[in-house]
Amino acid sequence: MTRLTKNPISSVVAIIVSVVLLYTVLNLSKWRSYGVLKHDMYSYYNYLPAKFIYNDLSFGYGQSLPKEYRAEVWCVTNQKGECLNKMTMGLSYLYAPFFFTAHLLAKPLGFPADGYSKIYHLLMAFVPLFYGIIGIWLLRWLLLRWFSDWPVALTVAAVYLGTNLFFYLTAEGNMSHGYILFLSIVYISLLWKWNHRPLKQTAFFIGLVIGLITLIRPIDLLLVLVIPLWQVDSLKSLKFRLNYLWLKRIHVTMMILGFVIPLIPQMLYWYDQSGQFVYYSYGDEGFFWTDPKILKGLFSFRKGWLIYSPVMALGLLGIVSLYRQKHELKLATTLFVSIFIYVVFSWWCWWYGGSYGMRPMIDVYALLAISMAAFLQGLQKQSKKVFSAIGVLVVLLIGLNQFQTAQYRWGIIHYHGMNWATYKATFLKPNYPNGYDKLIDEPNYEEAKKGNR
Repeated sequence: MTRLTKNPISSVVAIIVSVVLLYTVLNLSKWRSYGVLKHDMYSYYNYLPAKFIYNDLSFGYGQSLPKEYRAEVWCVTNQKGECLNKMTMGLSYLYAPFFFTAHLLAKPLGFPADGYSKIYHLLMAFVPLFYGIIGIWLLRWLLLRWFSDWPVALTVAAVYLGTNLFFYLTAEGNMSHGYILFLSIVYISLLWKWNHRPLKQTAFFIGLVIGLITLIRPIDLLLVLVIPLWQVDSLKSLKFRLNYLWLKRIHVTMMILGFVIPLIPQMLYWYDQSGQFVYYSYGDEGFFWTDPKILKGLFSFRKGWLIYSPVMALGLLGIVSLYRQKHELKLATTLFVSIFIYVVFSWWCWWYGGSYGMRPMIDVYALLAISMAAFLQGLQKQSKKVFSAIGVLVVLLIGLNQFQTAQYRWGIIHYHGMNWATYKATFLKPNYPNGYDKLIDEPNYEEAKKGNR
């Protein structure tokens, strides 16, 4: 373990990354045109004005909102023909302090207190920035439990500036993925603390966080694997770990209690609107378990994770380093990442609609940040020259990601129609190439739902 006061490089990098996020968010100023919330983000957010302003969880009020707000309510129809929100309310919990602040300021500042005017968009622009900056510093703190300063500094910069996470903290900051990363970092940090000093209140908060993660994105319940697999690398150590958890069964009970609490309001909402405590709101959208598109998900030029966030290959390589260094999360990281990749790319729409890169893979960045730091630390110990070369590579990949993020914002990288020809024609170019429209490869969503993906 290292001491934070003796780690100036990672501290400086964390400050720089935080400032870059702050500058980018403030520079976009999308709140002036009601652009902070859109599409899925409205569905996550709508619970707040529906409950606390309009008292209408069937969302009928949405039809009377001014068109200039561009507010959307994406519904599935319940048995009464009423609107049932397709998305869960987990993100509303994280949005809530900013929503209530905006609501208190609206009338005094001359804005309509209707949940959708510009003051709400302004405050919502700061939500991902707030959790993002806390996440940067908490990730730094967590990585310094195991690794030295330079590997930690490079890892923090790589994850926050060199991947599609940057886009989902700035341009579309109220999508779910940046929040899942933040909560995952909190979760692993709490587990580290509980394993080194087991307290009941820590156990309760571990459960609370994993419950909130699950409510936001149910497949991230897989993160619960980290609890029984911490420090496990064999059947013998697994038996020891399970026995330890049994001895701490009161703590485990506190985890379960914490886990359930965030789910209760959602279950009550589902029951009130549908008559079911657990409701599947995605209709004919589902998984094709026998036909996962793993290679496409990782390497396709349409959305391939390692095509648009290639720096994360260091995280995958680092899993080997976890074993070499006998890290306490080696097996947990291996199993979680492997199962998560299988589940994510079994989804009918393996490219996940209009997005920059493979957005659901952001959910694994907390654990892969640990393996990336392990990889970089191993290089640092073996050869300073090789470590320096990899450091330069990381900086170049950060530059590539920043430019490609700008291309996506400009529309040069298409939101779902990229292929090899399009990628090659647009690579490192600030303008549309000739014949761009003919290069776009539009996916067929209806066929994909049938398994023709």
